[in-house]
Amino acid sequence: MGFSMIDKIFIPTYGRDGKQTTYHNLPKKYQKITYLVVRPEECNLHKDIPHENLIILNDNISNVAQTREAIAYLAGIFRYAVLDDDLGFKIRFRDIWKHREKDLRHTEQAKAEWYKYYDMEDQDFDDLFNMVDGWFDTGITWAGMRMSSLSCPPHPVTENSNCHGAMFYNGELLPTKKLDWTKYETCEDVYINMQLLEMGYRNRVTNEYCYVVKPLTYDAPEGCNKAGRTIEKNNNIIRELSKRWPNYIKIEKNKNKKKRSQGDVEELKFTCRYSQFYNDVNTKKIV
Repeated sequence: MGFSMIDKIFIPTYGRDGKQTTYHNLPKKYQKITYLVVRPEECNLHKDIPHENLIILNDNISNVAQTREAIAYLAGIFRYAVLDDDLGFKIRFRDIWKHREKDLRHTEQAKAEWYKYYDMEDQDFDDLFNMVDGWFDTGITWAGMRMSSLSCPPHPVTENSNCHGAMFYNGELLPTKKLDWTKYETCEDVYINMQLLEMGYRNRVTNEYCYVVKPLTYDAPEGCNKAGRTIEKNNNIIRELSKRWPNYIKIEKNKNKKKRSQGDVEELKFTCRYSQFYNDVNTKKIV
C-alpha cells in the first residue's frame, strides 16, 4: 500500500533547549506533525514543545548519524521530512519560472534587478509539501531545499544534487536496510547522498523554496559541536570519502581569508559532483 503524503517531520536536536528555531518557524498545522528527536537527558528540557511531540532516543545513540538511522527505521515506508533544528524558510522567484507567474510576489520579483527572498507563508509550505509528494509519485527517493545563501540557479529544480539541512524521504523507495548510516558520525549527509546515488536512486532539490541557516561555527557548545564535531574530525572524514570516490569528491585549496580553524587545523574545502556521479553510474562509465 502506498502513502501519498508526507506523514511526519522530524527534528534531531541536542543542546538547544529553548532554541527550537525550526519548530517555531513552521506553520501551526505543520507543528502538529513535527517531532523533536532528543536524548533521554534532555526529554524534560524542552518546555516550549508539547510533550507528545518529543521522541526520546535510546541511551546508546550518541551522534547525529545514529539519530538519522533511528528516524529512518521509525518512519518505515511512510514519507517524512528531517529538518535541522536551526532553520528559517524563504521562497524566491525568477521571471523564467513560469509556473509562479500568478503569484503577486512573483510579479514584484520579475521587476527586480536580480531576485528577492520572501518569508514562506502557510500556502507556500502547502505548495512545497504537495510538490515533493508529487515528485515521490514519479520515483524520486529523497529531496531537498536549497540553502538561501547560495546563488540562484537558472532552473526551479536541480536533479541529483546536494541534499542536507532540510530533507524529505520517500520511505516506500528508501533502501533503509542497505544503507550504512553510522560509519561516519559527521559528514553523514554526504555519505548517504553518495551511497544512494551509487545505488541508482534519484533525488531532486528545489531552488525556489530555501532554508536559512547561520554560518557554521565550531565554537558554539550545542548541536553537533556538543556531540563532538571538530574540524579535524570533519577533515579526516572528507579525506576518506575523497579516497573512496576520488573523481567526484574533490578537495581544493581553501583560499577563503575567513576560513574556519581550530588551533592549527584549518577546515578543508571540498566539492561533490553528485549529478555527474549519478550520470556516470547509470551510464556504466564507472568500472
